[in-house]
Amino acid sequence: MLSGIVVTAVLSATAASALTYQNVSEGYSPADKTCDYLHRTFPDITSFSNQSSYIVDNTNFWSAASVLNPACVFAPSGAEDLAIAVKALKYYGSPFAIRGGGHMPIGDSNNINSTGVLLSSSGFKRLALSPDSSTLHVGPGNHWGDVYNFLNNTGKSIVGGRLGVVGIPGFITGGGISFFSWKYGWSSANIASVTGVIASGEVVTATPDNDFSDLFWALRGGGNSFALITEFEMITIPAPVVTVGTTSYGTTNLTKERWLDAIYNFALYGGEDCHECTVTPSASTGTQYPNGTTYTAMKFFDGNDTAPPALSNWTSPYLNATSDTFAATTMTEWSQSGLAQFDSIHGLRNRFHVLSTYADRRALQIIHDTFFAFVPIHLSSLQTYIATLTPMPISKQYFRASKVRGGDPMDLDPEDGPHIWYEMSVLYTVERDEEYVSAFLRAVDEEVKKMLAAEGIKQPKYLYLNDADKGQPVFEGYPAENVRKLKQIRHKYDPEMVFTNQMPGGWKVAHA
Repeated sequence: MLSGIVVTAVLSATAASALTYQNVSEGYSPADKTCDYLHRTFPDITSFSNQSSYIVDNTNFWSAASVLNPACVFAPSGAEDLAIAVKALKYYGSPFAIRGGGHMPIGDSNNINSTGVLLSSSGFKRLALSPDSSTLHVGPGNHWGDVYNFLNNTGKSIVGGRLGVVGIPGFITGGGISFFSWKYGWSSANIASVTGVIASGEVVTATPDNDFSDLFWALRGGGNSFALITEFEMITIPAPVVTVGTTSYGTTNLTKERWLDAIYNFALYGGEDCHECTVTPSASTGTQYPNGTTYTAMKFFDGNDTAPPALSNWTSPYLNATSDTFAATTMTEWSQSGLAQFDSIHGLRNRFHVLSTYADRRALQIIHDTFFAFVPIHLSSLQTYIATLTPMPISKQYFRASKVRGGDPMDLDPEDGPHIWYEMSVLYTVERDEEYVSAFLRAVDEEVKKMLAAEGIKQPKYLYLNDADKGQPVFEGYPAENVRKLKQIRHKYDPEMVFTNQMPGGWKVAHA
């Protein structure tokens, strides 16, 4: 114990005696040496390409682009074992990656090729309510569907992902947009503590007010440069019943214009007037949409009400539904209903790209029209694809609700809002189509910025990390003072830059 803080020494006497790095051929690569050591020390949780556990951890991703075939997979269930692996990786200088739920579609963000070792969170499956049910201990090997299922019939929920298939550690360390965020803020604003392995090989627990409060702050949106997470302690919220579902509106031009109007108005007023309300609009086109671009929205109300006034623009007679599943249910039932979505795209490749604007109706129109005008130009040669634009209206209330427990690195100013954050997503089938998808996303980004500038429409610098594409300047959108602070915290906990240089995937504050 240090000043009453939980600081677990990594090496017990038994583990320390195991940490003898001998009898490894000098002809091996750093990854081979590390895998050999881990297999000798932990034979039951170190796997290779001919073993079923390896196959699951190497293939069960949101995007097939993440199937990279690491030298081996190490899947501990205890923080101390993960800490020993970190020491071995440092000793041998092996590249590595860590995977949580595997949702981020950038390949090296959650896997690595044969030059490195994959650390899997699949063994960290703990779920445990505190005695007073005020917090929930969540292992990073769970998905949000596991969490909601565990809380079923407790009357409690968590400010977690909108889809049950989404993973946990990357979601939270990127901020995390939840259905509940308009009332409670980022998912990362609703954690009481974080336990993880830092680069020195210590297991530490960080809270808003202990000696690791700086690390706690950094993990609330600063990405993966600081620690490997072994457990979150999340604050529970009352949510015995919710009203949630997906509404489809059809393909007409009138539908499109009213759908865009509804997004704009919800950004200005809906999220302000109703903190329990959320809407996630999407428009999709592609080879699976023979009738043209289809407009939909996931609607949410924290409670039992299928007609909250703040969502009236998303219902008849303003927007007429062609199908609608919006109904009172539980987060458990909702998250389970989404599992079919993962099954339907498993094996496909996926790309995200994010744009941000202030809530401006002209900007919304420009981005929508440019995105769908460029689809046939760049993607028509693909045998199978789905291109989706998701403009998420983010109210000032969202920013206000997040300013708790010491704040976060994003530090979004309510007076700078409201915003609209646009996730551009493309699903496709084969690796050779990557160049077309890249060209499409790049062209839309460049054309939109040019057109907005021509109209005198300014954009916020902030880009939501969890929807960003590789190479997008995520941390450049954070306040400069906070980026400097993140860099100082990174240097404090990882002066040798293990989680920056040896673990290359993700956005690194050192590179900002």
